[in-house]
Amino acid sequence: MKRKKPSRKLLVKKLDKAVSEFVRKRDGCCVVCGSTYKLGCGHIFTRKNYSTRWDLQNCWCQCWSCNFYHSSVEPWKYFNWFITKFGQDKFDDLYRRHKQVVKFTNYDLEILLEEIKNG
Repeated sequence: MKRKKPSRKLLVKKLDKAVSEFVRKRDGCCVVCGSTYKLGCGHIFTRKNYSTRWDLQNCWCQCWSCNFYHSSVEPWKYFNWFITKFGQDKFDDLYRRHKQVVKFTNYDLEILLEEIKNG
């Protein structure tokens, strides 16, 4: 009996979860304030663009409060953290990649999921 392939929606959900788990384990605390309370995956550039949604240079551990505050009120503080840590050139490169239109096939998503899971 053939195994049914996961839907695109399910693959995206699994990738989001895998990246979040990876980032929280990698960083261990909020990169902005150092908190270890209610940690999640914060994105330098919004996750609506698939080109950098699962890019580990775009994803960093943030506490809920920093993630909410920086994404909605003052994103420049999060940007400044990144620029201070990695430099303006890396920020500019990430910004350019964020603006690219990338179309992932389900197969691409499956490969990316395996890469993230295998660290």
